[in-house]
Amino acid sequence: MSKKKKTRESSGKKFFDFSGGPDGNGLNYLAILKVFAISVVLVGIAFGFYYLERYVHASPKVLHTVSKLKFDKPLWASDELLAKIKEAASRNEDFTFDDDLAASIAKNLSTVVWLENVKVRVVGDTVIVSANWKRPVALFRGQDRQVYVASDLTILDYVPLPAAPIVELTGVGSGDAPSVGKAWDKADVAAAVEVLRLLDKMDILTTQKPLLSRIGSIDMSNLDGRKSATEPHIVLITRDGKNINWGAAVGTTQKYLEASDQEKLASLYDSYKADGTLEKYKYIELRYPQKAVPQPSVQ
Repeated sequence: MSKKKKTRESSGKKFFDFSGGPDGNGLNYLAILKVFAISVVLVGIAFGFYYLERYVHASPKVLHTVSKLKFDKPLWASDELLAKIKEAASRNEDFTFDDDLAASIAKNLSTVVWLENVKVRVVGDTVIVSANWKRPVALFRGQDRQVYVASDLTILDYVPLPAAPIVELTGVGSGDAPSVGKAWDKADVAAAVEVLRLLDKMDILTTQKPLLSRIGSIDMSNLDGRKSATEPHIVLITRDGKNINWGAAVGTTQKYLEASDQEKLASLYDSYKADGTLEKYKYIELRYPQKAVPQPSVQ
């Protein structure tokens, strides 16, 4: 009598069997509960990884707080100006080290009109900022404000600069200066700045106190002889009220038969170097070529 082969009931039974309940009728609720429980676990794991990844990317890699912010600054820059720029760099926020620290500070400083070509590097707990500074050469007093004019004609906001030899700009007509950060593209202003730039270059070559520090204002009211053909077109006025008759705008001396710009500079600085002062002159005349009339002379 042959033996009947036993079949394994478990081999054909599925873990998720929805065919029926224990009696073979209806749904297998135990299997449904198993599926639901595993689904909840999988969803929980997925959300856990999602929030963990967000936390890793959102959390800064803080090592320590930046304790120093250093600037390469020119000698004429005041502490008040430097403090204003440092405030713009941080925007009143505490610095913490992360991968974007240098880029963040550079971005903040990109809005500061005093600086251009800003570069930021981090050394230890110090942030070092290097940049090209716009040099203010003239001060303009408007109806309700005063601003600086930089050597490239950019308008700079006013901050006290006691160490900077800045000359007041007058006689440029009615109207106010453009807003801060804009260029003042006006013939009067450009001609005045060009004269002041020449004086500044000469001052760099001298070892004594800059002559510019003795100039109080520059009068442009007769530029190109618009008021009088015989009066000097540009007049520098010393801080003690004496006139230095510069004459025609830089680059136009031949048109008006005046001494060259180089000759005017030589005459003015030779007199200044001789005594280190301009006090003995009632006024200084620079328009006439030296071969015709020795200048400047005591008047």
